[in-house]
Amino acid sequence: MSEELEQFPPRPGGMVDTARKAAGNAVDAVDAPVDVEVQDQGYAAIRVVPQASDTFAARSVNVPVGGTVLLLPEDRNRKRATILVATTSATIVLSQSSGNADNGKGFVLPTGVPLPVEGKGMLYVNNPGAAVVQVSVLSELYAPGI
Repeated sequence: MSEELEQFPPRPGGMVDTARKAAGNAVDAVDAPVDVEVQDQGYAAIRVVPQASDTFAARSVNVPVGGTVLLLPEDRNRKRATILVATTSATIVLSQSSGNADNGKGFVLPTGVPLPVEGKGMLYVNNPGAAVVQVSVLSELYAPGI
């Protein structure tokens, strides 16, 4: 097959000749060393790997019968919070708004089931039961400014 190509050489300046020259130049350009100057832009540090939290905040809240309490306020420094119903044989309703919590619309959490929450928004708790319920929260926080 290569003999057939040699019998009919490409016309100088034609499509075949131009394509072969461009391919040869591309190979030469890839093999040539490239001098790249790296400039320091001075960007702020960005977290790129998971890091342990810097501090903890623990608290317990007594939720009255039929009452709604703000359990987790909005906190941009919160990494994670773990919620646990400490009162035996009780359930609570968790919701992002107090109106939904009052109406019993939300996530029902029974006693003894730890619930990890990784959001930074606020969370309300409602007690639909007939007795006061104690709810414990352990929040893992990043130190402000880090």
